[in-house]
Amino acid sequence: MTQNVILQGSFSSTDFLRSFNRFSDFVNFRRPSGRPVDEFEFSLTGNASPTLTVSSPSLTNSADFKLILVNTNTNQVVSSVTSAGGNATISGTPLNGGTNYRLQVVGRGAAGALPNLFGFTPTPNYTLQGTLPQVGVPQFQTFQAKNSDFTTISSGLNSVGTTKILESTDTLFVARQSSNAGNEKIVGFTDGEAGDIAGSGNGRVGFADEYRFSFDNPGSASDVVVTITGVGGNALGNNNSGPYVAILNDSTGEILGQTAYTAFGFGNDFVADNDSTLITIPAATVNTLITNGDDLRLKVAGFEVEGGAEIGNVDPSRTLAYNVNVFSSGRNLSLEERTPSAGGGENFLTLDSSNAEIAYVAYYGRPADPSGRTFWSNVLGNSGISYSPRSGDVLANFPESARNAYNQFVNDFGNSTESGQLFGGLNTVARINQIYQQNFNRSADSEGLNFWLNAINNGDVSLPAAALEIALGATSGDLTIIQNKIDSSNLFTNSLVNQGVTSRYSGADAVTVGRNFLDSVGLSVATQGQVNTSINSLPVV
Repeated sequence: MTQNVILQGSFSSTDFLRSFNRFSDFVNFRRPSGRPVDEFEFSLTGNASPTLTVSSPSLTNSADFKLILVNTNTNQVVSSVTSAGGNATISGTPLNGGTNYRLQVVGRGAAGALPNLFGFTPTPNYTLQGTLPQVGVPQFQTFQAKNSDFTTISSGLNSVGTTKILESTDTLFVARQSSNAGNEKIVGFTDGEAGDIAGSGNGRVGFADEYRFSFDNPGSASDVVVTITGVGGNALGNNNSGPYVAILNDSTGEILGQTAYTAFGFGNDFVADNDSTLITIPAATVNTLITNGDDLRLKVAGFEVEGGAEIGNVDPSRTLAYNVNVFSSGRNLSLEERTPSAGGGENFLTLDSSNAEIAYVAYYGRPADPSGRTFWSNVLGNSGISYSPRSGDVLANFPESARNAYNQFVNDFGNSTESGQLFGGLNTVARINQIYQQNFNRSADSEGLNFWLNAINNGDVSLPAAALEIALGATSGDLTIIQNKIDSSNLFTNSLVNQGVTSRYSGADAVTVGRNFLDSVGLSVATQGQVNTSINSLPVV
């Protein structure tokens, strides 16, 4: 838990693409191509009004990007703001403790059509900072990126497909409905309409899945036909659910086909029959895409329908089932689905030669000294050990050389003088709590405490190995915090070398500086400025 979060982000080629219906008056349509969206999730320990700021040195034009904040317990937009001068800030919005929120950072690139996917060269980076004004409590309980990437789920000749559901874990799709009578398209927001989506305004939140598909045979005369069909009693398109379907060029973001629910069913450029809709991409267009090395993106989204054609926020507990089929005669097809990536929070820790710093965090609660880190990196590297119990590794199945390196590692750290000073006077319960505090900034919960207490008492985990095993067992929010501590520790250790002050990191006073530095690390990695401040406070020798 922390009151200050700093996360780094960037718009990449695999980001979710936000898009809307294209009107016939194309010239007046503000953003006719897909725009990249990054998502971050967080919760608070109590009611508060945090300040959420995104800044970028390369996105300095008016409305280059936009922030949209959604309460995912209700699927209501609670705030939104567009950028100016490279900054966008949401502040003064009361948020509830124990509620999950989703912050979207949307790349917009001003109003014109994009020359490429993002319209930015190079791809821009940005910094997200979340702060709470009060001292003490409340705090951010969690705050992390909702990362995803594409995974192949189907491939074959002529046809590929899958059956999926729209649900609350999907990417959120925020839109509003145009007021044109008889042409109720799903659209975005102009700069002057940004305030419409706050509170009881026009913003509506739906769920969205995204796919990418590729094809071959540029000489074929076969169109590509994509069919979306509702499935079962909770079918997309039934029971007051409104679908939005779009196909875009994966490389440029150009919208090649789309539809949305209206009072008259699906749009005129689509066929609606038995709760299905299809989009046809002409063979000539497909062959040009193949020649240019381009794939296609498919977005399937769902909203509630309120009062005729008016779309509404989809209920967070609702699921909407559908089937995707992509057909093109004589072509080999491949279908990929957007899925959570390892960077989403469950990229479990591993003990190997690249991660010796974990022991200094787990056992000592401080960054490593450079010579110690080098020594243990060599020991682990020479043994070839790569041990991640959360990923399913069992130490007993490892070669003898790896087991010997593990035993040397945990016994040297667990029985060291420094460990004795920290843990020597503690019983097992107190020792486990101290390890939790150093690793995760909290005492052990009852379930975790009982698990590790039993493991130690039963001889499954030795007392010297406990700190390492608890660190390697981290998941969810604990994993985020200890990974940030490890990253911050490596930055500290590297800076000692780069600044030529390795000799100052020695003795009890220096150890205290290192521990105080690491105690302050929680839901974000320390900045170079914070590292420098701590290093400058080291004793002068």
